[in-house]
Amino acid sequence: AQVRQAEAELARAQTNLDKAVISSPVDGVVLLRNVEPGATVAASFQSPELFVLAEDLSKMKLELAIDEADVGLVAPKQLASFTVDAWPERSFAGEVERVRLYPSSTDNVVTYTTTLSVDNRDGLLRPGMTATATITTGTHANVLRVPSAALRFSPPKEESQGVGMPRPPGADSDESDGPSNTVYVLREGEPVRVVLSLGSSDG
Repeated sequence: AQVRQAEAELARAQTNLDKAVISSPVDGVVLLRNVEPGATVAASFQSPELFVLAEDLSKMKLELAIDEADVGLVAPKQLASFTVDAWPERSFAGEVERVRLYPSSTDNVVTYTTTLSVDNRDGLLRPGMTATATITTGTHANVLRVPSAALRFSPPKEESQGVGMPRPPGADSDESDGPSNTVYVLREGEPVRVVLSLGSSDG
């Protein structure tokens, strides 16, 4: 009976000893340690947070605050590029993974959190870095790119004497001050009016 009692006490001691070893559920990197070796850890109603772990730093996520005026243009699978202050000369690539539906409001400015998936195999990016990102919402190849100022330009009209003079400020004009679909191209030294079919604009 004493032998069986000693074996039971040994088994209980072994169980308590096994519980003293805390193992991580995943393989990764320890980002934060909230306890020191030898400290007493007591779990009352909730489990204490001992460590903050990152499972795989080669794949990271970037969270962006997208303004409500632009969120309609953002969709999953769109490509993006971003920079961080630690590497100002380098541009990193990402891809839109998710656009959350729940809004956030700060100083009456409504934004939506957008998540980008980022490849960090180089290990240059670290958790908590601040990034400035640009999301590509559309691309057009083999098209003519025209500055918006060219759409508002019109050559000076000739005066009644036949001498070409620019119009004075505030003079009446038949042309609208806003963008149009007309540009002028110099051909043999003379401006020639060309009508365009306008497409996308980046403002």
